[in-house]
Amino acid sequence: MPDRVLPFIPGLLKRMIHDRWMYLHAAAPTILLVLGVSLRISDPEPLRDFRNMVFDEFQRKKPRAWRSDSPVRIVDIDDESLARFGQWPWSRNVLARFVDSLTQSGAGVIGFDVVFAEPDRTSPRMIIESLPKTTKYRFTRDLIGTLNDHDEIFAKTISESNVVLGFSMSPIKNDQRPMKKVGFRVTQIIEEESKDKEPEEKKKVTIAELKKRAAAGVSVAKDASDYVHVRYEGAVKNIEVLEWAASGIGGFVPHLDRDGIIRRVPLFYNIGGSAYPSLDAEIIRTMVSGRVYRVTTGGHSGEYKVEGVLDVTIRPPARYAEELPTFKIPTDRFGNIVLYDSGPKPQRFIPAWKVLEGKVKPGLLNGKIVLVGTSAEGLKDLRATPVGGVVPGVEIHAQILEQIVFGEYLSRSVWAKIIETGFIVAIGLVLILAFAKLGAVWTAVLTLVSIGGIFAGAWHLFAQRLQLLDPLYPSLVVFMVWVLVTAINYLRSESEKAEIRGQFSTYLSPDLVEQLADDPSRLHLGGETRELTFMFSDIRGFTPISEQFDAQGLTKFINRFLTPMTDIVIQNKGTIDKYMGDCIMAFWNAPLDNATHARDACLSALAMQKRLKKLNVEWEVLAKKEGRKHIPVNVGFGLNTGECCVGNMGSDHRFDYTVLGDPVNLASRLEGQSKSYGIEMVIGKNTRDLVPEFAMIELDLIRVKGKLVPARIYTLLGDESVAAGPEFKKLAEWNAKMIEAYRAQKWDEADAALSECRGIDFPLGKFYDLYEKRLEEGRSNPPGDDWDGVTIATTK
Repeated sequence: MPDRVLPFIPGLLKRMIHDRWMYLHAAAPTILLVLGVSLRISDPEPLRDFRNMVFDEFQRKKPRAWRSDSPVRIVDIDDESLARFGQWPWSRNVLARFVDSLTQSGAGVIGFDVVFAEPDRTSPRMIIESLPKTTKYRFTRDLIGTLNDHDEIFAKTISESNVVLGFSMSPIKNDQRPMKKVGFRVTQIIEEESKDKEPEEKKKVTIAELKKRAAAGVSVAKDASDYVHVRYEGAVKNIEVLEWAASGIGGFVPHLDRDGIIRRVPLFYNIGGSAYPSLDAEIIRTMVSGRVYRVTTGGHSGEYKVEGVLDVTIRPPARYAEELPTFKIPTDRFGNIVLYDSGPKPQRFIPAWKVLEGKVKPGLLNGKIVLVGTSAEGLKDLRATPVGGVVPGVEIHAQILEQIVFGEYLSRSVWAKIIETGFIVAIGLVLILAFAKLGAVWTAVLTLVSIGGIFAGAWHLFAQRLQLLDPLYPSLVVFMVWVLVTAINYLRSESEKAEIRGQFSTYLSPDLVEQLADDPSRLHLGGETRELTFMFSDIRGFTPISEQFDAQGLTKFINRFLTPMTDIVIQNKGTIDKYMGDCIMAFWNAPLDNATHARDACLSALAMQKRLKKLNVEWEVLAKKEGRKHIPVNVGFGLNTGECCVGNMGSDHRFDYTVLGDPVNLASRLEGQSKSYGIEMVIGKNTRDLVPEFAMIELDLIRVKGKLVPARIYTLLGDESVAAGPEFKKLAEWNAKMIEAYRAQKWDEADAALSECRGIDFPLGKFYDLYEKRLEEGRSNPPGDDWDGVTIATTK
């Protein structure tokens, strides 16, 4: 290219950026940014669903770690227990024995994830009611009446233990209301209003601010149920005799998201406008003998509009304050704990039949919270969670209790929405400014960095602080901006290419014009230095083979040979440099990085060797059909590794992507030596050092033509599987002894080792014939004490 053209390029490229592209780069992304912010503020349900999916994925990547010192265990009414003790529900006298066994095993608190809504059908009282009211059955009724009622037996056992019963809610209105063991004390934290300020001067207060100003708060009587967003009109409660006996009574209706997954668990419920504790809350309260639930909320007063639960505190009586812990449980604004899922853990479970048969390991339940539930599929208490898929519902209660005891809570700050919106605006503006100045590559980099930064920040907050920050909205907006700007860049790029083709088609070859159109920086010649592995392969005795064909037939033959060989190189991540008649030159580790370049090159050579055998069979059949003699095709390979210059090389008018350097020349020389040594592959030491696990043996120390420094060469006999075989290990040992004895001029020792090598089944007969001649020559004409063991190559 004439020198006058190169300085002309920058000015040309500047003129190719028309004002309309600048306008599009500024206006279109800005409009999209405004739409993205509006979408974030409106926060429709589909985007909330996607946000849940992101938070689920965070938990799958880093689930809550289950601790072996967990104070929670599950006694499972599993299929085996049902098989041993009959279908559910079991008789209450059996359950009484069950609870008594748990208490004797040291259980601290026992929680039932089931409801005993009806009297025991096997109880004596129920049997009496089922008998006819005639005199015939009077004696039977009197006799059965002397037996203890099963429900009363169960109630007595419950009263002697720390047992929390569960109840369920119903959307259908009824008059059933569970018994409340303790009440709720709601404290609303509000800002003290200044009488000096007019209403319009008052500002809204967030929950986070109210927490900081708790010292200035006042207590306002309000029912906790006001903050629960799901209201139930009825309940399914336990029979009264059991409620009186229980230490606590809590609800356990799951809170399902739209996709059926449980992500939040309430601490209390709203039934008919009144608050009732959950099973988990009652278990914690019973554990510390708490007398009230202290619910802290953000209230409202005048212009202060903050509605929502901040936390729930459960504390022991003052006399036990030093012995028992106080639990301050942070919740979302509806009084829910966000489930930090650990996934299903079999270690939590103990089959119920082991408890009834007294086979629980001593000390296993000592001081533990014991949940009684079921994993039996027929009892239909299976729930979906973010990490664990479908798990027994009782295991979700166990996880919530573990979170409370260990203080491991996921939270989403009230500032999260503001931060996420701010991210959208800030990153969006930065990208808009950057897009107006940079090309397609850097806009893609900026987009990836922005999205990666959002997700990395959200991940850091989750992994390190258990804070839930949504990276989806910012990423969505940034991605949409990226798509828009990419489209604009594409249109601009096509316009630039058209102008480049028009300006430079008279100066450059068509190939170079296309390269310049794709990347104008490619105008300069040159390359980079990197370590590569090279391979030369060449058909031996090609002249007699070629003489069998006319020009067209020879072309077909060469194509039939080069096509499968090329496919193998490409499949093993190689680059075909050039074809030189029947010779293939290929290299690895450029233009793309390849940490296993030497290995891939060796695998290619072995695969080409194997494929050649099949080709020879095909060519033999073809030769018979065509009535000509088949000459088997043999190929020599030379492989070497070293640092070379790789890149675009040639003239100003035309250049190719190729390699230059001494290691390339050595690879070519090694291929030429394959015929001299009677083998198919000659490998350089650098290549061998990178794949020591392959089956290779040393051939010689040789000084090839045109080189002063001798090269240690090897031959490749197979991959790792061959190298691991006993035959190769034996060959490698005796071959090394032969080479060592040969260089030490110990001809008899070398001859003995050579004989051992010949007895091993590898195709090396011609190679050992060569050394046998060398040994005979060494005996008859010793090289002298100053011989360095180097062989001088006489051919290329």
